[in-house]
Amino acid sequence: MNFKVTQYVPPHHDVIDEAFEREFEGVRFKKVSSAAELERELLESEVLIANNPFYTPEISAAVERSRKQLKWIQFTTVGIDTAARSGLPNDIPITNVRGIRTGILAGHAMALMLAQMRALYRFSENRLKQEWARSEICKYVATTEDKVIVIVGLGEIGRDIARKAKSFDMRVVGISRAATPDEYIDEVYPRTALHDVLPRADVLMLSLPLEPDTHHLIGARELSLMKRTSIVVNIARGPIIDEAALAKSLLNDEIAGAAMDVTEIEPLPHDSPLWHLKNVVISPHVGGQGDEAQKLRLRRLISDNLSRFMNAKPLHNVVSQKVDGWK
Repeated sequence: MNFKVTQYVPPHHDVIDEAFEREFEGVRFKKVSSAAELERELLESEVLIANNPFYTPEISAAVERSRKQLKWIQFTTVGIDTAARSGLPNDIPITNVRGIRTGILAGHAMALMLAQMRALYRFSENRLKQEWARSEICKYVATTEDKVIVIVGLGEIGRDIARKAKSFDMRVVGISRAATPDEYIDEVYPRTALHDVLPRADVLMLSLPLEPDTHHLIGARELSLMKRTSIVVNIARGPIIDEAALAKSLLNDEIAGAAMDVTEIEPLPHDSPLWHLKNVVISPHVGGQGDEAQKLRLRRLISDNLSRFMNAKPLHNVVSQKVDGWK
C-alpha cells in the first residue's frame, strides 16, 4: 500500500524514526516544521499526524484544501480544543492519544497538590536565601489524611487522580455530568451540585475539558464558597478558572493557595500577578510530559493505528463530535 503520511508536531512528540519507517514499507513519511511547508505536503498526503497547539486556523484551512485525499488525522495530544476551535473536518476519522498520559498527568496533579499542602514552594524560596525557617514554615504545612478532595471531571484522568488520592487517605468527592460511581470515589454528584459541594473542599481539583459551559466555571462566586484553608489545582485548561478572580481571592487570603499546570494565556503574561504570589505554584503545561518510556507508548499507539488504517480496521481513540463536543 503506497501512500503518504505528513507529521507536524513538536520534537518531543516526534514518533517517526528509521525503525518506525521500516515497519511500513511503501509508506512515505514527511516531517514538516512550518505551516507553509505543511500546506505543500498535505496536497499529496492521506494521513496527518498533528499536535493540538499547532493546529491553528491556518492549518485548518490547509487541511480543508487537502480534503480530496486526506483520510485521517492522528493527534499526538489528548486534548483537541485548539484544533476544534480552528476547525476540524467532520467526514474523516480524528484520533487522539487518550490513555497514553493518564497516569503521568494524574501524578503531576498530585505533585502540584502536595507542593501546596506541604509548602514545598516555600522550601525553595528559603533555600535560595539559605534560611532554615522551620518554625515559620510549619504553619503552612497541611496533611492529606481525611481531607476532602473535590474532583471536577471524572474522565480517565479524574478517576486516576481519585485512585491516587485514596492512597493518601483522602475523602474523594466527584463532580461530573454523568455522575457515574467509581470504586475510588466516596461520593459523586452532577455538575449542578458544584456550589453545594465547594464549601466542603480542602482541595478543588479540575480535570475536565474546556467547553462553552466550562469556561470560567470557577469564578469569584465559586471561590467565595470555599474555605480559607482550601487550595485549587488546575491540570485541565486555563480558561476553566477566571484568573482575575483567582488572583484577587489569593491576594485577599480568601483561599490558601493555587497550583496549576495551565493558565488562561500561555505563556503566562509577564504582568500577571500570579507570578509574584507566594501561595501559587505554576508549572509550564508539562503535566502530560514523561520520559522515553512514555514516548515509546506514544509510538506504539500511532504505529498500531497506522497498521489498522492500512488494513481497514477500526482505529483506536476515535474522537466523537457528539461526545467530545467539537463541531
